[in-house]
Amino acid sequence: MSILVAETLQLNSDVDNSTQPPDWAGFTATGIAVLFYGSNYVPVKKFDTGDGMLFQFFLCLGIWLVGMAVNAIRAFPLFHPTVLLGGAIWTFGNLFAVPIIQTIGMGLGILIWGMFNMLTGWATGRFGVLGIPPQVPNSLAFNYAGVAISAVASVLFFFEGSISVYDDVFANQEQGSSTGLYPSLSAGRRRGDKAPIVSQTAPVPAAPQQLQKQPFWLQMSPLRRRIFGVTLSVLIGPMFGVGFVPTYYVQAHVPGASKNGLDYVFAHFTGIFSASSVFLILYTVATGNRPSGSPRIILPAIVSGMMWGVAGASWFLANQVLSESISYPIISSAPAIVAALWSVCVFREIRGARNLVILCIAICMCTAGSIMNGLSKT
Repeated sequence: MSILVAETLQLNSDVDNSTQPPDWAGFTATGIAVLFYGSNYVPVKKFDTGDGMLFQFFLCLGIWLVGMAVNAIRAFPLFHPTVLLGGAIWTFGNLFAVPIIQTIGMGLGILIWGMFNMLTGWATGRFGVLGIPPQVPNSLAFNYAGVAISAVASVLFFFEGSISVYDDVFANQEQGSSTGLYPSLSAGRRRGDKAPIVSQTAPVPAAPQQLQKQPFWLQMSPLRRRIFGVTLSVLIGPMFGVGFVPTYYVQAHVPGASKNGLDYVFAHFTGIFSASSVFLILYTVATGNRPSGSPRIILPAIVSGMMWGVAGASWFLANQVLSESISYPIISSAPAIVAALWSVCVFREIRGARNLVILCIAICMCTAGSIMNGLSKT
């Protein structure tokens, strides 16, 4: 996979700004972005991320390292400071990724924020913002129908049940286990035994000193945790959806600006890492230099960030080759399907016949909406 990514980027570096890479490069980039966006949180699932601040910093470091590699491949193109803003906005939204995953699970979290990300990205491209020319699709009927279907799918995702495994973490900690944030489920659940959405067995209460070390959202009741996680997912989706706007603004308003999306990857990723560094400094001062989280999260977070960086760079390339009207609906929604497969097949966060049926319907509708949005161009 890494060789394929490098060859795709190298192919794009061999052409000038006026030459369009072949369509297969765009579709390859789209597939890479979908796979890596849907899987990039998997490396940290078994580790204690604390309140997420240390995790987000090292994740952003991994992203920036990929940006440096892309910048070198592109022979160090002109740096546009305006593009930093898109990365900074993304970082602010990403601060809430860990609370979301801890409260409603990786699959459901990415499904919801990915859907609102798609809606925001579609709206900014369809109607235009900040003087950016709107991209009006050839078939408005297909376009609007695709957006409507995707919106309905997001509602179905809310009613899909996602098991919370944090109660198991409390129980394992009481027994002296050194499990991570998402421990393996019990043997009965691994065998596929039927179980309710949330276990009816009362969890072993944690000691007061343990509760004080946990973020406040993990001390909520299961229902409040779910509402909290869903609300955060809805709020950060639009933050992710406007990340490309500064890049499009530069391309539309700066004379001689490159039309090659990869030439803006490093600036965008630098905005991500810079904002992450500022947030970490403020957090460290506010907590009296007592950050929450285990040092063991450092390497998994960097790996997670590098996976995200590969996906992000691929998205820039896909936008250039296929156009945003095709790539954006696919890349912003399809990773949710990959994440859901991780949740169902590996982590068993989504269980029960009812939940699986609803999830399948939602995935089918999400796929149909993405296809209709893509076809609306033609």
